[in-house]
Amino acid sequence: MQTAKPPTVQTVGLLRAPEIKESSGIIPSRRNPGVFWTVNDGGNPAELFAIDRNGRLLATVGLPDVRNLDFEDLADDEEGRIYIADVGNNEGKRETVFVHRYHEPPVCDQREGLRSETSWELRYPGKPFDCEALFVWKDRGYLISKRRDLGNAGLYEFDLTRQKPQTLRKIADLPIVAPVTSADISRDGARVAIGTVGGVFLFRIEPGRIDQLAFARSGVAVFIEPLMEAVCFDREGILATTEKRAMLLFGWDFFANDLRPAE
Repeated sequence: MQTAKPPTVQTVGLLRAPEIKESSGIIPSRRNPGVFWTVNDGGNPAELFAIDRNGRLLATVGLPDVRNLDFEDLADDEEGRIYIADVGNNEGKRETVFVHRYHEPPVCDQREGLRSETSWELRYPGKPFDCEALFVWKDRGYLISKRRDLGNAGLYEFDLTRQKPQTLRKIADLPIVAPVTSADISRDGARVAIGTVGGVFLFRIEPGRIDQLAFARSGVAVFIEPLMEAVCFDREGILATTEKRAMLLFGWDFFANDLRPAE
């Protein structure tokens, strides 16, 4: 009798381009099938990179009106706009962080200029915390704290309809104690993937209950990788990047059959 083989993590690509020093966020393009967008971590030039699923660099887009203080994640919305989370706060010294929104550019080099459509200045509801995860749904942005003390990650929201500085609002503690490094929401709004240094968590959201997340734990792809950086939904599973420049695929066989998002 044959037994089923346990699922394995596939390496599907490598970010060889020297311009991409440390991919810290990734999303699939809504305008261009097979294209993904990524950004470098803090301390690098403010740029947006188009890549393919194998990690090949397709285009570099300059972002001249913002600074990369600590870019940590990317998100998009139903209109295809791109959000850059400048929210890293390793030492807890930043009193405010920023999220910038852009219209998705064409896939061609634009070193001189894609300007932000709008930005949000965000304050903490208490002591500053580190963060590397952003997702967007409807008129809200959601940040997830990165904790290194084995405490539960916190979920915070802000209002995308307000332009003035605002204070983040905590709405949930998540059943995750591994440091969180990224997040993405499926296009049907029914699943959230959260990347951590211990693997990828996949949660089911009940309609209209994202305020409580209805995050009954749904599945986890255990994979110890301290350098895990970014995750996004892909047609075959959850795609991730690492500080080692690898592009990894956590296939749907890691998770229950009913967790695969609708096409």
